[in-house]
Amino acid sequence: MLSKEIIRFAIPSDLPPIMEGINRCKKQLFFHESGQWQSGEPSEETILNDIENHQYIVLESEGLILGGMAVLMHEPAYDHLLEGAWLNEDPYGVLHRFYIHPDYQQQGNAQRLFAWACEYLSQQGILNIRIDTHEKNVPMRNSLTKFGFLHVGKAYLPGAGERWVYHKMYEKK
Repeated sequence: MLSKEIIRFAIPSDLPPIMEGINRCKKQLFFHESGQWQSGEPSEETILNDIENHQYIVLESEGLILGGMAVLMHEPAYDHLLEGAWLNEDPYGVLHRFYIHPDYQQQGNAQRLFAWACEYLSQQGILNIRIDTHEKNVPMRNSLTKFGFLHVGKAYLPGAGERWVYHKMYEKK
C-alpha cells in the first residue's frame, strides 16, 4: 500500500492511466481464459462517458491511479435474471467496469474501493448494491465474497454474455 491514498471521482485527464490499467487487466483476464473484457469493452469511449457523467471513481496514491470503477444507479440487464433471484427489489446501485491495476492487486485495494462505493451509495439512501463478473474471474469472485456480496444467480449482459451476479444489502442506520 502506498501512502496519501484517496478515492475520488475521475476527471478526463485520468483517462490514459485508467485505460492503461484496464488494458493490463484485459491481458490478465485473457491469460486466465476468462472471456470477460475480450470484446473491446470497457472502451475509452465508455470510460470517458462514465467520467463525464460523474460516475467513475478512482483510487489514487502518490499521483498513481491504482484502480477504479463505475458507480451507477441501474443496470437494464439485471431486470430479468437467467437464473436465481435478487435479495429484494429495492432501489440499488451498480458497480461496473471495476479494475485494480495488476501492479497493485492483492494489497486490499479492491476492498477500499468497494467500501467507498458502498458508503457513497448509502449516503444517498441506496442500501442495495449489485455487481456481476465472469464465472472464470475467480479473483474478483473471491473479492466480492470477502466483502460480503452474495452470489444470487446469473444474468445475460448484451455484448458481454452470461455473468454471475452478486448482491449486498445494508440495514438502515
